[in-house]
Amino acid sequence: MSNRKELTVITKAKKLMEYTFMITNSENRFPKKIRYTLVQRLQDLSMEIIELLYRANDAGTFQEAERRERRKLQKLALTKSNMMMCLVEFSFNREYINVKTLEYWTGMIRDVRILTASWIKSDSSKQA
Repeated sequence: MSNRKELTVITKAKKLMEYTFMITNSENRFPKKIRYTLVQRLQDLSMEIIELLYRANDAGTFQEAERRERRKLQKLALTKSNMMMCLVEFSFNREYINVKTLEYWTGMIRDVRILTASWIKSDSSKQA
């Protein structure tokens, strides 16, 4: 195990994934007929966000090509977060989740988005 401290955004993304699986694995909330569409997509997005954040963190920052790749991965994580937000809101509109769940879940997604955007801004200011 590395001595390097994990980025807060990655820690938050892991918690988002855990919560997503907990909520979506309930047939009381999400009927079986949407398990392989909406539920699968939400679960996949939560895992993809973590993967993109790890890949961005592992990307080098010494060469311009490495910095571009890192920024691309960070922005893709933002896009996946936006899509996940959209699907959570859709879940609420279809009455699969209640307002309390909506607020908590979207708050978790918002945290990941804000931290990712701050990371991008921080990287940009280092290059200036």
